[in-house]
Amino acid sequence: MAEIESRMKNLDGTDVFIHFHSGKTTIYNPTLAHQRTTPASAFKIWNTLIGAELGLLPSSKELFYRWD
Repeated sequence: MAEIESRMKNLDGTDVFIHFHSGKTTIYNPTLAHQRTTPASAFKIWNTLIGAELGLLPSSKELFYRWD
């Protein structure tokens, strides 16, 4: 946790880590983590990474998401 705190010291945010095998949860700034907010742009980053890993993004030039 000390490493997380040192990296986040000048940021107003939260991180929630869940260990894949043990299921242990570590929360930096739990007060903020429990506030409901919209995902905003950070959610797009994870979607893009998941899509790239699964091979769903065949080209960096191809549009893969359409907004209404």
